[in-house]
Amino acid sequence: PDLQLWRTWTLPDGSDLHLYRRHQVATRVEALESPPDRVRCDRFTLPALVSPGTAVPFGYTCAGSGDAMRSGLLLMSWEPDSIDVSTPAWWHDRAIASGQIVPESASTPGLRVREELALRVPANVPAGQYRLRATYLDLDTGRQYPIALPETAIAVSAAAPALDAPQLDFVTQLRQLGAPLAHGDLDAVFAVVGRLNQYDAEQDYLKQAERSLEFRLAKAPDAIDERYALGLARVLQRKVRPALDTFAYLTEVDAENPYAWMYLGFINLYRWHPREAEVALTQAHALAPDLPELNTLRGVAALMRLDVRRARQLL
Repeated sequence: PDLQLWRTWTLPDGSDLHLYRRHQVATRVEALESPPDRVRCDRFTLPALVSPGTAVPFGYTCAGSGDAMRSGLLLMSWEPDSIDVSTPAWWHDRAIASGQIVPESASTPGLRVREELALRVPANVPAGQYRLRATYLDLDTGRQYPIALPETAIAVSAAAPALDAPQLDFVTQLRQLGAPLAHGDLDAVFAVVGRLNQYDAEQDYLKQAERSLEFRLAKAPDAIDERYALGLARVLQRKVRPALDTFAYLTEVDAENPYAWMYLGFINLYRWHPREAEVALTQAHALAPDLPELNTLRGVAALMRLDVRRARQLL
Protein backbone atom coordinates (compact mmCIF):
# COMPACT_ATOMS: atom_id res chain seq x y z
CA PRO A 1 0.00 0.00 0.00
CA ASP A 2 2.96 2.37 0.33
CA LEU A 3 3.78 2.00 -3.39
CA GLN A 4 2.09 3.09 -6.60
CA LEU A 5 2.64 1.80 -10.13
CA TRP A 6 4.68 4.34 -12.07
CA ARG A 7 5.63 2.64 -15.36
CA THR A 8 5.28 -0.71 -17.13
CA TRP A 9 7.34 -2.31 -19.91
CA THR A 10 6.67 -5.42 -21.97
CA LEU A 11 9.69 -7.72 -22.04
CA PRO A 12 10.78 -9.83 -25.05
CA ASP A 13 9.32 -12.99 -23.50
CA GLY A 14 5.89 -11.36 -23.31
CA SER A 15 5.92 -10.75 -19.56
CA ASP A 16 5.58 -7.29 -18.02
CA LEU A 17 8.06 -5.37 -15.91
CA HIS A 18 6.43 -3.04 -13.37
CA LEU A 19 8.25 -0.16 -11.67
CA TYR A 20 6.68 1.14 -8.46
CA ARG A 21 7.28 4.34 -6.54
CA ARG A 22 6.62 5.12 -2.92
CA HIS A 23 3.68 7.43 -2.25
CA GLN A 24 5.36 9.35 0.56
CA VAL A 25 8.51 11.30 -0.16
CA ALA A 26 10.86 11.19 2.82
CA THR A 27 12.52 14.58 2.21
CA ARG A 28 10.90 17.77 0.90
CA VAL A 29 12.80 21.00 0.23
CA GLU A 30 11.22 24.35 -0.67
CA ALA A 31 12.65 27.81 -1.29
CA LEU A 32 12.29 30.69 1.18
CA GLU A 33 12.67 34.34 0.27
CA SER A 34 13.30 35.53 3.85
CA PRO A 35 15.17 32.83 5.82
CA PRO A 36 16.08 33.21 9.52
CA ASP A 37 19.59 34.40 10.37
CA ARG A 38 20.33 31.06 12.01
CA VAL A 39 18.99 27.59 11.31
CA ARG A 40 15.72 27.16 13.18
CA CYS A 41 13.65 24.03 13.74
CA ASP A 42 10.00 24.51 14.62
CA ARG A 43 8.25 21.16 14.21
CA PHE A 44 9.00 17.65 15.42
CA THR A 45 6.69 14.67 15.06
CA LEU A 46 7.31 11.53 17.06
CA PRO A 47 5.44 9.05 19.23
CA ALA A 48 4.95 9.95 22.87
CA LEU A 49 6.04 6.50 24.12
CA VAL A 50 8.83 4.34 22.70
CA SER A 51 10.57 1.10 23.60
CA PRO A 52 14.35 0.68 24.08
CA GLY A 53 16.21 -0.97 21.22
CA THR A 54 13.69 -0.05 18.53
CA ALA A 55 13.40 2.34 15.59
CA VAL A 56 10.44 4.72 15.64
CA PRO A 57 9.11 7.30 13.14
CA PHE A 58 10.52 10.78 13.58
CA GLY A 59 9.94 13.95 11.54
CA TYR A 60 11.23 17.50 11.67
CA THR A 61 11.01 20.83 9.86
CA CYS A 62 13.97 23.23 9.78
CA ALA A 63 14.67 26.47 7.90
CA GLY A 64 17.77 28.55 7.20
CA SER A 65 19.91 30.06 4.48
CA GLY A 66 20.69 27.89 1.48
CA ASP A 67 24.38 27.52 2.34
CA ALA A 68 23.68 26.77 6.00
CA MET A 69 21.15 24.08 5.13
CA ARG A 70 23.41 22.45 2.54
CA SER A 71 26.42 22.15 4.84
CA GLY A 72 24.62 21.70 8.14
CA LEU A 73 24.69 18.80 10.60
CA LEU A 74 21.98 18.54 13.26
CA LEU A 75 23.46 17.22 16.51
CA MET A 76 20.37 16.11 18.42
CA SER A 77 20.69 14.98 22.03
CA TRP A 78 17.98 13.39 24.16
CA GLU A 79 18.66 14.46 27.73
CA PRO A 80 16.97 12.78 30.72
CA ASP A 81 14.59 14.63 33.00
CA SER A 82 15.84 12.40 35.81
CA ILE A 83 17.84 13.99 38.62
CA ASP A 84 20.04 10.89 38.58
CA VAL A 85 23.22 12.20 36.95
CA SER A 86 24.26 8.66 36.03
CA THR A 87 21.41 8.43 33.52
CA PRO A 88 23.09 9.04 30.16
CA ALA A 89 21.88 11.19 27.32
CA TRP A 90 21.54 9.56 23.91
CA TRP A 91 21.78 11.14 20.54
CA HIS A 92 20.70 11.13 16.93
CA ASP A 93 22.85 13.18 14.57
CA ARG A 94 22.17 13.69 10.89
CA ALA A 95 22.86 16.01 7.99
CA ILE A 96 19.98 18.31 7.09
CA ALA A 97 17.96 16.73 4.26
CA SER A 98 20.27 13.70 4.58
CA GLY A 99 23.02 15.75 2.94
CA GLN A 100 21.22 15.73 -0.42
CA ILE A 101 20.93 19.50 -1.01
CA VAL A 102 22.98 20.30 -4.11
CA PRO A 103 25.02 23.53 -4.46
CA GLU A 104 22.56 24.90 -7.03
CA SER A 105 19.78 24.75 -4.45
CA ALA A 106 22.01 26.23 -1.77
CA SER A 107 22.40 29.40 -3.86
CA THR A 108 18.77 30.35 -3.12
CA PRO A 109 18.18 32.87 -0.28
CA GLY A 110 16.72 30.25 2.01
CA LEU A 111 15.36 26.72 2.28
CA ARG A 112 12.80 24.91 4.39
CA VAL A 113 13.34 21.16 4.82
CA ARG A 114 10.70 18.70 5.95
CA GLU A 115 11.95 15.20 6.55
CA GLU A 116 10.29 11.99 7.72
CA LEU A 117 12.78 9.42 8.94
CA ALA A 118 13.50 7.04 11.78
CA LEU A 119 14.92 7.53 15.25
CA ARG A 120 16.70 4.62 16.91
CA VAL A 121 16.28 4.31 20.67
CA PRO A 122 19.38 2.56 22.10
CA ALA A 123 18.77 -0.77 23.80
CA ASN A 124 20.47 0.31 27.05
CA VAL A 125 18.46 3.49 27.62
CA PRO A 126 16.84 3.52 31.09
CA ALA A 127 13.09 4.08 31.25
CA GLY A 128 12.07 7.68 31.74
CA GLN A 129 11.34 11.00 30.11
CA TYR A 130 13.85 12.62 27.72
CA ARG A 131 13.89 16.09 26.19
CA LEU A 132 15.43 17.11 22.89
CA ARG A 133 18.34 19.55 22.65
CA ALA A 134 19.99 20.40 19.32
CA THR A 135 23.21 21.99 18.07
CA TYR A 136 23.94 23.16 14.54
CA LEU A 137 27.39 22.28 13.12
CA ASP A 138 28.59 23.66 9.78
CA LEU A 139 30.59 20.91 8.06
CA ASP A 140 32.47 23.43 5.92
CA THR A 141 33.50 25.99 8.54
CA GLY A 142 33.18 24.16 11.87
CA ARG A 143 30.87 26.89 13.20
CA GLN A 144 28.37 25.64 15.78
CA TYR A 145 25.58 27.08 17.89
CA PRO A 146 22.53 25.83 19.84
CA ILE A 147 19.23 25.64 17.95
CA ALA A 148 16.11 27.08 19.56
CA LEU A 149 13.49 24.30 19.64
CA PRO A 150 9.89 23.92 20.69
CA GLU A 151 9.48 21.78 23.79
CA THR A 152 9.95 18.22 22.51
CA ALA A 153 9.92 15.17 24.79
CA ILE A 154 9.74 11.41 24.52
CA ALA A 155 9.07 8.72 27.12
CA VAL A 156 11.00 5.44 27.08
CA SER A 157 9.33 2.32 28.47
CA ALA A 158 9.69 -1.39 27.87
CA ALA A 159 5.87 -1.53 27.79
CA ALA A 160 5.66 0.71 24.70
CA PRO A 161 4.01 -0.89 21.64
CA ALA A 162 6.04 -1.80 18.57
CA LEU A 163 5.90 0.82 15.81
CA ASP A 164 6.59 0.80 12.08
CA ALA A 165 9.39 3.15 11.02
CA PRO A 166 11.32 4.03 7.86
CA GLN A 167 14.86 2.81 7.32
CA LEU A 168 17.48 4.36 9.59
CA ASP A 169 19.61 7.14 8.12
CA PHE A 170 23.10 6.24 6.90
CA VAL A 171 24.95 8.02 9.72
CA THR A 172 23.06 5.99 12.32
CA GLN A 173 23.63 2.77 10.39
CA LEU A 174 27.37 3.42 10.21
CA ARG A 175 27.53 4.28 13.92
CA GLN A 176 25.89 0.95 14.73
CA LEU A 177 28.78 -0.86 13.02
CA GLY A 178 31.18 0.07 15.84
CA ALA A 179 30.13 -2.89 17.99
CA PRO A 180 30.50 -5.62 15.31
CA LEU A 181 33.81 -4.08 14.23
CA ALA A 182 35.07 -4.29 17.80
CA HIS A 183 34.17 -8.00 17.80
CA GLY A 184 35.81 -8.70 14.46
CA ASP A 185 32.58 -9.38 12.57
CA LEU A 186 33.86 -7.92 9.31
CA ASP A 187 31.33 -9.77 7.14
CA ALA A 188 28.46 -8.02 8.91
CA VAL A 189 30.25 -4.66 8.72
CA PHE A 190 31.00 -4.74 5.01
CA ALA A 191 27.62 -6.16 4.07
CA VAL A 192 26.14 -2.91 5.38
CA VAL A 193 28.94 -0.70 4.02
CA GLY A 194 28.61 -2.20 0.53
CA ARG A 195 24.88 -1.44 0.48
CA LEU A 196 25.30 2.11 1.76
CA ASN A 197 28.00 2.84 -0.79
CA GLN A 198 25.66 1.74 -3.58
CA TYR A 199 23.00 4.16 -2.36
CA ASP A 200 25.43 7.04 -1.77
CA ALA A 201 27.93 6.90 -4.60
CA GLU A 202 29.77 9.98 -3.31
CA GLN A 203 29.91 8.43 0.19
CA ASP A 204 29.05 11.77 1.78
CA TYR A 205 27.55 9.92 4.76
CA LEU A 206 31.11 9.01 5.84
CA LYS A 207 32.06 12.68 6.22
CA GLN A 208 28.85 13.34 8.15
CA ALA A 209 29.45 10.37 10.45
CA GLU A 210 33.09 11.32 11.06
CA ARG A 211 32.25 14.89 12.10
CA SER A 212 29.37 13.75 14.27
CA LEU A 213 31.51 11.15 16.04
CA GLU A 214 34.36 13.62 16.54
CA PHE A 215 31.93 16.01 18.23
CA ARG A 216 30.47 13.32 20.48
CA LEU A 217 33.78 11.70 21.42
CA ALA A 218 35.20 15.08 22.45
CA LYS A 219 32.53 15.07 25.17
CA ALA A 220 32.45 11.29 25.87
CA PRO A 221 35.94 9.91 25.06
CA ASP A 222 35.22 6.54 26.71
CA ALA A 223 32.48 5.56 24.21
CA ILE A 224 34.37 2.58 22.78
CA ASP A 225 31.86 1.46 20.13
CA GLU A 226 31.63 5.01 18.78
CA ARG A 227 35.45 5.15 18.64
CA TYR A 228 35.50 2.00 16.48
CA ALA A 229 32.83 3.54 14.24
CA LEU A 230 34.99 6.66 13.89
CA GLY A 231 37.95 4.51 12.89
CA LEU A 232 35.81 2.75 10.30
CA ALA A 233 34.59 6.07 8.83
CA ARG A 234 38.18 7.25 8.49
CA VAL A 235 39.44 4.00 6.97
CA LEU A 236 36.65 4.03 4.38
CA GLN A 237 37.67 7.58 3.41
CA ARG A 238 41.34 6.45 3.24
CA LYS A 239 42.31 9.01 5.86
CA VAL A 240 45.39 7.08 6.89
CA ARG A 241 46.89 9.27 9.61
CA PRO A 242 43.58 10.01 11.41
CA ALA A 243 42.66 6.30 11.18
CA LEU A 244 46.06 5.35 12.59
CA ASP A 245 45.57 7.76 15.50
CA THR A 246 42.10 6.34 16.20
CA PHE A 247 43.20 2.72 16.39
CA ALA A 248 46.38 3.58 18.29
CA TYR A 249 44.10 5.18 20.90
CA LEU A 250 41.90 2.08 20.91
CA THR A 251 44.87 -0.17 21.64
CA GLU A 252 45.34 1.90 24.81
CA VAL A 253 41.73 1.98 26.04
CA ASP A 254 40.72 -1.45 24.68
CA ALA A 255 44.12 -3.09 25.08
CA GLU A 256 42.81 -6.64 25.70
CA ASN A 257 40.92 -6.70 22.40
CA PRO A 258 43.04 -8.44 19.73
CA TYR A 259 41.02 -6.84 16.94
CA ALA A 260 42.12 -3.34 17.97
CA TRP A 261 45.75 -4.45 17.55
CA MET A 262 44.98 -6.27 14.31
CA TYR A 263 43.34 -3.19 12.77
CA LEU A 264 46.31 -1.07 13.85
CA GLY A 265 48.63 -3.57 12.18
CA PHE A 266 46.58 -3.53 8.99
CA ILE A 267 46.72 0.27 8.76
CA ASN A 268 50.49 0.19 9.22
CA LEU A 269 50.75 -2.34 6.40
CA TYR A 270 48.61 -0.06 4.22
CA ARG A 271 51.02 2.82 4.86
CA TRP A 272 54.06 0.58 4.17
CA HIS A 273 55.38 0.45 7.74
CA PRO A 274 55.88 -3.31 8.22
CA ARG A 275 57.94 -3.08 11.41
CA GLU A 276 55.27 -1.08 13.22
CA ALA A 277 52.68 -3.48 11.80
CA GLU A 278 54.59 -6.51 13.13
CA VAL A 279 54.64 -5.02 16.65
CA ALA A 280 50.85 -4.59 16.63
CA LEU A 281 50.18 -7.97 15.01
CA THR A 282 52.45 -9.76 17.48
CA GLN A 283 50.42 -8.26 20.33
CA ALA A 284 47.19 -9.38 18.65
CA HIS A 285 48.64 -12.90 18.26
CA ALA A 286 49.56 -12.99 21.94
CA LEU A 287 45.96 -12.17 22.85
CA ALA A 288 44.25 -14.46 20.30
CA PRO A 289 46.69 -16.82 18.53
CA ASP A 290 43.89 -18.66 16.71
CA LEU A 291 42.61 -15.70 14.67
CA PRO A 292 42.95 -16.89 11.07
CA GLU A 293 43.60 -13.43 9.64
CA LEU A 294 46.67 -12.86 11.80
CA ASN A 295 49.03 -15.28 10.06
CA THR A 296 48.16 -13.72 6.72
CA LEU A 297 48.81 -10.18 7.94
CA ARG A 298 52.01 -11.21 9.74
CA GLY A 299 53.16 -12.99 6.60
CA VAL A 300 52.57 -9.85 4.55
CA ALA A 301 54.56 -7.84 7.10
CA ALA A 302 57.45 -10.31 6.84
CA LEU A 303 57.35 -10.21 3.06
CA MET A 304 57.41 -6.40 3.07
CA ARG A 305 60.57 -6.64 5.20
CA LEU A 306 61.98 -9.08 2.59
CA ASP A 307 62.04 -11.90 5.17
CA VAL A 308 60.93 -14.54 2.67
CA ARG A 309 61.57 -17.54 4.93
CA ARG A 310 59.40 -16.09 7.70
CA ALA A 311 56.72 -15.11 5.21
CA ARG A 312 56.57 -18.67 3.85
CA GLN A 313 56.22 -20.09 7.37
CA LEU A 314 53.32 -17.76 8.16
CA LEU A 315 51.53 -17.85 4.82
